[in-house]
Amino acid sequence: MATFFCITSTSASERVSLSVDARRAFAKGAIIDISFRIVNSIGKPVEDAQVKIALSQEASEKFKSYSGMTDTNGNWRIAVNCSNIANVRVMKEGYYETRIKRHLFSLDYADVNSRIKGKQWSPWEQTVVLKEKRAPVPLACIGGDFVFPSDTVVGFDLVKGDWVTPFGTGKLSDLAVFYTAMNPANRFSIAMTNQIRIVASTNGGFIPKTKDTFSQFLSAYEAPEDGYMQELVYGRKSNEERILERTSLAESDYLIFKA
Repeated sequence: MATFFCITSTSASERVSLSVDARRAFAKGAIIDISFRIVNSIGKPVEDAQVKIALSQEASEKFKSYSGMTDTNGNWRIAVNCSNIANVRVMKEGYYETRIKRHLFSLDYADVNSRIKGKQWSPWEQTVVLKEKRAPVPLACIGGDFVFPSDTVVGFDLVKGDWVTPFGTGKLSDLAVFYTAMNPANRFSIAMTNQIRIVASTNGGFIPKTKDTFSQFLSAYEAPEDGYMQELVYGRKSNEERILERTSLAESDYLIFKA
């Protein structure tokens, strides 16, 4: 049986511990009423979508699985025992699968205590988007390892997938890339630069987007018409006293290019 040792603090003088109900729920589980409404990308209910759910039963080490189909309004409901973790899969032919993982426990013990009363969790109601598969469009995939020429502006050809001449086989510069690096002078120094600057061609640009990590289809269906930035800078720059700049593209993000 797992045991919680930590307590969180809302202030220096006030500490919150897990309630008796919460500790019992973690060890043996409690009933949770789950209501899902499955819709497509434009909010239309998805009928006859298959919902599969696996819920931890005893200190998150034992799982029990259930499944069912959505009704004509895209609804699916079940009341079952759960100690902490819920893994959900929603599927239908012609749609991209959606997956959800939820932890009923968190380090915010006050929040946990507020959601468990006796042997009953607060209801879990959620609208789940199941993205439909639209008419497929052929996409070119460019990959590879690229060596960045240092301290010089280099063009990148998105069609060729390579630097423009004389650094590669590209002909037309869709992006201008400038990479600069300066290592610390010695092992005691923190002064350094390691940055890449990317500038789009005229009428081009970039938009950072967050991946839809719940769906098999991670990106947007279509690129936006506007809202593009002309320039991106990623990397780190610091002097002997502090970090001056530090930017990066998060693992959960992606870029839309316009060229």
